[in-house]
Amino acid sequence: MFQELRDAVRQREQWVITRVRVRNQIHRWLDIWFPEFRQVFPDPFGVRALATLRRFPTPADLVAHTPDGLVAEWAASLTRAGGRRGQTLAVTLHAQARTSVGRTVGRERAKRDLAYLLRIYGTASAAIQDADQDLARLLTDAPGAALLGTVGLTPTAVAVILGYGGDLRPFQHGNQLLRKAGLNLVQQSSGRHRGQVTLSKRGHPLLRKHLFLATCSLIAHNGTFRAWPTQNLQKGYTRMASVMKLTGRRARILVAMVQTNRPFAGSA
Repeated sequence: MFQELRDAVRQREQWVITRVRVRNQIHRWLDIWFPEFRQVFPDPFGVRALATLRRFPTPADLVAHTPDGLVAEWAASLTRAGGRRGQTLAVTLHAQARTSVGRTVGRERAKRDLAYLLRIYGTASAAIQDADQDLARLLTDAPGAALLGTVGLTPTAVAVILGYGGDLRPFQHGNQLLRKAGLNLVQQSSGRHRGQVTLSKRGHPLLRKHLFLATCSLIAHNGTFRAWPTQNLQKGYTRMASVMKLTGRRARILVAMVQTNRPFAGSA
């Protein structure tokens, strides 16, 4: 079970990296060929924005149609393509296309490149959704998964912790989980020399990433964790040192929860 979780989260992470890379390439494409597009669609990866890029990738393609024609084309992929908002977006986008300062030479090759990037983006998004469904299925039988969810962990974070941390029930202390993530403190010393205390980073980077990000999420949304950074700052900790200290506390909480079979009782 833990091996399947590990394989599933590793494959999911690979698709996440692919999608991020493709998103950056699409942003670059827009900067070159249609920089005004994001003035109309701040998120170029929404349903309406993607439908526009697939059907009208360049300003010249947009100018060749009327705003009503744009709405009619949106209706093929959107349930509510028109309405006041749809008409306003169509008029604004059409106006931006007429005055676009994007490159105009080599449009056909650019359109093929964008179509290729959009196909990869769609494939990666679908693969991530499939991976999330697999993780949800695997977590139903994983020991401790339901308990870890009570502390504000996402299903992906729970899968990463159990996949790369293994069964937490035999653990004696949260520091064992930190060592598996490479978040334990080490100091290089020789003779009288005492080096700087740093993170070992000798564990798995994906486990380290999700433990750290989960702590940041809790600080932002959980009342119990939100109060602890303020206390640490008053004691002289830097902000990053405070977050790392809370990551260690969180690891101890996770192990204690699984050992005692009790959910997290902190405030939401």
